[in-house]
Amino acid sequence: MTSSEPAPRNLAVLTGNGLSIAYNKKLELTSITSEAIDRIENLSKEEGSVTNALKAIVEHAFTGPDSNDFEKLVGAFNYEEKSLMHLEELAKALPTDGDLHESIRKTARFARAVSTLGTRHTLEIILEHSKGSVEGMKKSGLYQWTKAVLDKFSGQVRFGNLNYDTLLLATLLQMPRKHKDELSTLRNWGPSALESPDGRRIPTLYRKPQDFPQDRRIQLLSMHGSLTYWYSPHHNDYVSLPVEDIRTHGFLKYDFSREIHEDSVKPYPAVVLTSQADKGGHVQRFPFSLAYEQFEAALRDSKHWLIVGYSFRDTCVNELLHKVYCEKDSGDLPRILISTWGEELTEESVRKVFVGTSQDVTIERSGVKNLIETLEWERFAGPSDGQW
Repeated sequence: MTSSEPAPRNLAVLTGNGLSIAYNKKLELTSITSEAIDRIENLSKEEGSVTNALKAIVEHAFTGPDSNDFEKLVGAFNYEEKSLMHLEELAKALPTDGDLHESIRKTARFARAVSTLGTRHTLEIILEHSKGSVEGMKKSGLYQWTKAVLDKFSGQVRFGNLNYDTLLLATLLQMPRKHKDELSTLRNWGPSALESPDGRRIPTLYRKPQDFPQDRRIQLLSMHGSLTYWYSPHHNDYVSLPVEDIRTHGFLKYDFSREIHEDSVKPYPAVVLTSQADKGGHVQRFPFSLAYEQFEAALRDSKHWLIVGYSFRDTCVNELLHKVYCEKDSGDLPRILISTWGEELTEESVRKVFVGTSQDVTIERSGVKNLIETLEWERFAGPSDGQW
């Protein structure tokens, strides 16, 4: 870069469910919710009490309006986990030889089994619908959109991804080598990597911001977890598993009776799959807290914020955006482009987050598939770095 050229521009990108829906309709949350409910209701009678408990939870959660509300489903299962925590605390305070203590322990284990089964059903559906070929990925509009974003901004580009699916990850891994070699996620192939039973290395997750490679300008931060992020009780650590391993080895399959009668050492997904009421506590825990911290740094370091397919209904995310935006000086406010589809996202919802919004906040309503062809995108992104 010569003295006459501007410095490379950084970009913070927030991606919500609308991004996934645009390129895969089966990943729409209402569709996933409906399918999860159908699967629970159609479980074999052989599963006995666990099946009955799941059905009862779903029926209780889905009385009244909003029968396809994704967060109602996951919130119902999460409620069981909260009950479990209270029960276990109560058990600790009771004499170890009492019948009541043993009953509470059994009930707690049952609650965990019910909650885990509901979570795994939901993620299994997302996994099934996330499948795609490499060639299909390269021809998709998502590939072209991602490449256009990375080509326009030659500084740090950090994606805060709110989706559990691996659509964006798979797309980034198919980028031209110059971009793919610049990519980092929370996956850590360093000395902390574990060894699988068949001798392969299993990457753990980075633990602090300093762990991220400093020479990689592109980051994918799965703020609410990912299908690829798991906790291994056997290793007492978080790991990143290849999607094909999850499919091949059936990590999302669940043995109900075994889980009820003994403590499991089987890895379980590291995701924030819960209701809005409980999400705040979850995102303060590792690994989600690290992803949030990294994305907050991205917002602070970037004068361009691109928000794609986000509903502005997530309290934790809204609070983060609001906090960083309001802490900036009036002369240093970012240029913000919001890509959405149709009129569902209201200007009022946006104004609540970006208080005192100015002409530097633009809502483009033709959807992400059309975004890079719009005048709003050209005004936001300008010429590619180095072409000024």
